[in-house]
Amino acid sequence: MAVIFLKQFQNLVEEDRSKRKRAVVEALHVLRPRVNIILKSGTEWQIMLDMDDHTFARHFRVSKTRFEVLKGYLQEGGLQSDHSHGLLPIAKKVLMFLWYMGNQNCFREISDKFNVSSSSSHRAILQVLTTMSTFGWPFVSWPKGCASIGCDEHPDGCPREDDANQ
Repeated sequence: MAVIFLKQFQNLVEEDRSKRKRAVVEALHVLRPRVNIILKSGTEWQIMLDMDDHTFARHFRVSKTRFEVLKGYLQEGGLQSDHSHGLLPIAKKVLMFLWYMGNQNCFREISDKFNVSSSSSHRAILQVLTTMSTFGWPFVSWPKGCASIGCDEHPDGCPREDDANQ
């Protein structure tokens, strides 16, 4: 009889210890500050340059090689790094421009992604666009034929559909 009583007492102690342990774990889970690691480039925008080619092309719609060539052309065309409110390198400006052109994000979202103000993102994208407008033809490819666009005359000088048939 005493053995049965001791075993029951031991089971109660084990259950009690298990409940206390569970309560402590739950309390720690609730009290511990949650750290959600969300990969947003922000101050670490350089990690975008370390993407593999496929991922880079998927996000920016150009290959890394084409990006480097474009960056070189833009530097030769007069695009410079800004130092007004911190460093805004040419590579960052070009990435912001490509992101803006390749995705449907507003300036606020781009500024969050690249850790700059909305006005800085707007200014950088406008600078790249202005510089690129002087020599952009090697980088901009239009769809083949005006019929696919449904226009009378395409900006690249494509003849109208009815002119091509005459």
